[in-house]
Amino acid sequence: MNLIYTTFANEQDAREIAKHLLTEKLIGCVHILPMGSSIYVWEGDIVEEAEVVAFFKTTDEKTQKAIDRIEKLHNYATACVLAFNAEKVSNDYNSWLEAVLNL
Repeated sequence: MNLIYTTFANEQDAREIAKHLLTEKLIGCVHILPMGSSIYVWEGDIVEEAEVVAFFKTTDEKTQKAIDRIEKLHNYATACVLAFNAEKVSNDYNSWLEAVLNL
């Protein structure tokens, strides 16, 4: 199982992309966390903005397709999209995720 981390300008954008990925069976679940601050360098300036964090849950087999789809749908010019492998996952949860994704 993998977690894909990304940020969005607002909750609505996160929800819309999540629904696409769920419909396309690229993810089995997403957690969207409330707005927080992001501080980063963009085009030479330090920028501080409110953002929403999303964690998408998927399988190893579907991770790259999900990343590609997030990047295509995302409205940021350079979206932060990171995948983390969950080495230890409960058997029940992993079975549920694979069933949801028709694996």
